[in-house]
Amino acid sequence: MRGGKLTAFVLVDLKTMAVVKRDVFFKDQNGLALARILSDHGVHKLPYSCTVYHDNCGSMAHVISTAARMGIATHPLPPKEQSLNLAEKAIDIVFHAAEAHLAESGRDRKYLPQAVDYACHSHLRTATTESRGFMTPFEAIKGTKPDMTLLRPFGTIGVVVKDKALNVPGFLLCYHVSEHIPNCTSKTRCRRHFAIACRNFSKSVECVESGLRTV
Repeated sequence: MRGGKLTAFVLVDLKTMAVVKRDVFFKDQNGLALARILSDHGVHKLPYSCTVYHDNCGSMAHVISTAARMGIATHPLPPKEQSLNLAEKAIDIVFHAAEAHLAESGRDRKYLPQAVDYACHSHLRTATTESRGFMTPFEAIKGTKPDMTLLRPFGTIGVVVKDKALNVPGFLLCYHVSEHIPNCTSKTRCRRHFAIACRNFSKSVECVESGLRTV
């Protein structure tokens, strides 16, 4: 896979059905992945207590220790618990969506991790179940409706507007965390140029997804 990471740590929010993924090289990095997710979303600072439910894989020892340090409770799930099945279902949704994105865009399978990130990003902005009032996970978490106007298909071909003199060709891979800031790749592998362009043009209507302009 692109970046050499072959394992994914996935966290599913039972209340909102939000799905968050972080790529890791080895399972003993699951604790670090959890810390990044909790920190990115401020879970450890919420005015109420939270619990991380986990399976009985040995790598969850790293998750348990990290959660304890951040003031988050943990609890193991029996294999036949319905809540565990819901977690597996949520993972199936984003991974099958990622496979569809790769097939539709014609991109190489090495971009599967980024396709899953894209699927998580769009899933966060997709209506859920009737019991949740068909509310998107994004709205349930943040209290505001998501803005879909800048969402573009996975693999969209475009150019990064670095400055007036240089447009770097490339295509859209995914977005960073829950914001509309793209993670892109260029045919010339100028990832630094993409990062600079994404920040500099994050609010420009001229550019597709904060630095990409369709061609």
